[in-house]
Amino acid sequence: MKLKTLTVATAALFTTGAMAASTSVYLEQQVDSNATKEGVYATEVGANINTSENGNVFIGMDDQGWLAAGYGHDFSITDQWDMNLYGEVGKWDEAEEAFLEATVIYQAHSNFNVFGGLGYNRSSITDSAYSDIDSDIGTGSIYAGTHMNFGQVFIDYKYTYEQVEGISDLSQEDYSTHEHEVIMGMSFDDWTPYVKYTYYDNNGVFDGATIESDSIWTLGIAYQF
Repeated sequence: MKLKTLTVATAALFTTGAMAASTSVYLEQQVDSNATKEGVYATEVGANINTSENGNVFIGMDDQGWLAAGYGHDFSITDQWDMNLYGEVGKWDEAEEAFLEATVIYQAHSNFNVFGGLGYNRSSITDSAYSDIDSDIGTGSIYAGTHMNFGQVFIDYKYTYEQVEGISDLSQEDYSTHEHEVIMGMSFDDWTPYVKYTYYDNNGVFDGATIESDSIWTLGIAYQF
């Protein structure tokens, strides 16, 4: 199962950072994680397409079978407060999901904002081995973070707490996760190379196997049109 934070955080980089109100494409390469220790180095590509003054479409995929599409819309509340609503559907080889998020952003300074929000994800396993059971999983989340830029350099941080519903047929009990993500990068004209670190703290069990915590390092580059 793909960690959705890898998608959502990249989209947040484009919509709340220096690339707001633009069309952007990106390429990401995982360089260190639990998966890479098993020889799996995921490569991801995607785009945020500006469709209106306040709306954008996200499309992403990777070489591990994941494909997703989403739409986000910004609402201006005051000069300093904004709200963003985002919905996404995605699938990979053995599962599919849909989620919604509502984010409130406070622009404390021209180069500094803070944000927080709520989300809900619904996923199900499509593998035929689980066809005879109800495999729907509901996940509620609360998150907060900040975006800072210093000239061409920017830093994003996001913390997410998730509560996952269990599936009795898979010996999966309710459990929670904590995710910390930091993105650092620098813009050169229309190009933005960046590095992303994600720490995923998990205490769950799925189908009798413990879901391991993970530290993920990712290199990325984005181009703004």
